[in-house]
Amino acid sequence: MGEIPSGHEQEIAKLEGKKEKARQDCLEAFHKLMEFSDEIPEQKIVTRDQKPDDIRFKVRTSWFAGIVVWLQFAWSEGLIPRDFMVKNSDTISMIRDEEFKRKMKTQEDIKKMTKFLDEIIECVSTE
Repeated sequence: MGEIPSGHEQEIAKLEGKKEKARQDCLEAFHKLMEFSDEIPEQKIVTRDQKPDDIRFKVRTSWFAGIVVWLQFAWSEGLIPRDFMVKNSDTISMIRDEEFKRKMKTQEDIKKMTKFLDEIIECVSTE
């Protein structure tokens, strides 16, 4: 491996700092998503009726979308390797699917996505 040309150390340090900040932001977001409740409420939750301290539920479409949004950001920042994305392409496609977005989510959907979120956290933490 060649030496870094003189004067580029600051640029590299800046990029490494940016990547580490992105890692921290992603992990914080992923951990917040993990804190949502696995419970499926009896009534449909309407966003405009929610208060800041209300329970947040994984069953909501926005929870699934949040995983994809933060996964894409982590990927764009180089925090997720290509092989992880390829290995999980079916799961990612499922979340993006319009039919899946419209369907009532099940406990099995929540369980599968919580496991996937665990894998994402592990990947971002160690990459």
